Amino acid sequence: MKNSAEKIYQLLTIVIERIERTAVSLPLLIGSFFALIGVRLFVENSVFGYTRISGSYYLYEFSHTLTFFTLTFILIITLFAWYFSRSLQRVATVFLCGFIVIILPPLIDVVIEIAYYPGQSFLSYYEFDSLRGLVARFYTFYGDDPTNGITYGVRIEVALVLMLIFIYGIVVSKSFWRAFLFLIPAYIVFFVLGTFPAWLTLIGSVWSLDLLTVQASDVAQIFLSPTRIFVHDLPGFLNALNAKMSLLYTIIICFSAGLLFWVKARACSRTFFFAMRPLQMVYHVGLLCVGMGIGMLLTDEIWFVNFFTISAFAVLCISVVSAWISATLVNDLFDQETDRISNKERPLIRGTFTVGQYHLMAWLFAGLAIFSAAIINPKVAGFIIAYLALTWLYNVPPLRLKRLPLVASFTAAVASLLIILMGYSIFTPQYSIVSFPFVISALFVIVLTISLPLKDLKDIEGDKKMGTWTLPVLLGAKKARLIIASGVLLSFFLSVVFLRMQELFIWAVLCGGIAFWLIIASDGRMKIITSRNVLAWIFLLTGLYGAILVATLLF
Repeated sequence: MKNSAEKIYQLLTIVIERIERTAVSLPLLIGSFFALIGVRLFVENSVFGYTRISGSYYLYEFSHTLTFFTLTFILIITLFAWYFSRSLQRVATVFLCGFIVIILPPLIDVVIEIAYYPGQSFLSYYEFDSLRGLVARFYTFYGDDPTNGITYGVRIEVALVLMLIFIYGIVVSKSFWRAFLFLIPAYIVFFVLGTFPAWLTLIGSVWSLDLLTVQASDVAQIFLSPTRIFVHDLPGFLNALNAKMSLLYTIIICFSAGLLFWVKARACSRTFFFAMRPLQMVYHVGLLCVGMGIGMLLTDEIWFVNFFTISAFAVLCISVVSAWISATLVNDLFDQETDRISNKERPLIRGTFTVGQYHLMAWLFAGLAIFSAAIINPKVAGFIIAYLALTWLYNVPPLRLKRLPLVASFTAAVASLLIILMGYSIFTPQYSIVSFPFVISALFVIVLTISLPLKDLKDIEGDKKMGTWTLPVLLGAKKARLIIASGVLLSFFLSVVFLRMQELFIWAVLCGGIAFWLIIASDGRMKIITSRNVLAWIFLLTGLYGAILVATLLF
């Protein structure tokens, strides 16, 4: 008996070591993970005979399934790698091989239904309960009703995963008790995720000091009741649950992945963050807020601020920031020759990241941008797709519109306008932009078309060598600086004319004059104002002017 156990242990050790040593790239890991999610969704919906046919149902079912298992995977591999001091990539490879068990729950449930519960259909989602009930369920492996919530199939799935984790732990640590003790935090992770809506409800009730009065019905009312995302209804309890949890999981996943990146590669993460131009991230979130603000002012739709509305806004911010990061990554990939001359601090030039890593991150952030917007509504995702398409045409050959003066800044202006329109559409019926004031669109595009060549001042040498015909390359730095400064000053005056707000005239003169001086002074004579940071100064000044404009409208 002892010899048999040793042989099994040796065999398991060989198998796991071979899996760990398998050279699997991150794209292959991600592709395999998506394939498992796809098979799980196919099996689950095949079991139900595709009776839940609805475009919105499948969208939110996909987003919920993907985000739930992604968060589970991130948490459990990070915890295992830390506890057993293993390489995160090796652990991820092994866990992905075992992750195939996620296909089993719907199959197990349907077999048990046919054999022991004919005519009854199990409904698998979460366990809702009070604090006392959750404690009891924790010690009874999810409670005594496996036909609803955490079903037979899910319980067997969790048990199998824990058993596989236990075996993997024994192999890597060569200690029965160390592997056994790890099952406690692993089970806690699975239990909390399986009862997550209840814990969120309990956390929310802390502020009103009625923690012990929360019941299962309170959790169901919050997470299963039809709701509104801004001004749009989300009917059906399954759609409501899937959409709400998708929003929350997306936020948690982005935070967890960012934190993991920072902990595992602090220097690289810091370089990456600043290379993605934080000011531009703020700018894009600002564009979204401007669009939403115009929508709130000009539409009569009724909307309410609640936890899920705030979560939806956070997901929209993730979407627009991810779209910008993806566009920046693509820009860096096709601007390497220019950056070797003008921007030697860029990560690709310094060798902080490889070209392959940049390609992967560009696709990942583009996917995250589209996915995050689609959780709100597929029509919202259309704005992000259009934005990414424009930035592609702007950066990538053969068109590479950034090489053409005015055409380049016009394209960038339209891309920025799309983010404003995206924010506006959220507050209109059918996510329409037909009612968006044309005068605001025209003013915005004209102002940015005039002002955006400012960013090209720092890249004159590199652009000249690469044949990129920017305004500073064609006219020289001095003349271009004067023309751009005059255009920015004119933009402030145009805001008074287009918006017909004479009370802004003094502010337009003041802010426009300061902007003119800032641009002229960025010729290198002052350390605090340079061609590299003058755009940031103009953004801050424009933000101040925008705040004055909003205050004038409201008061």
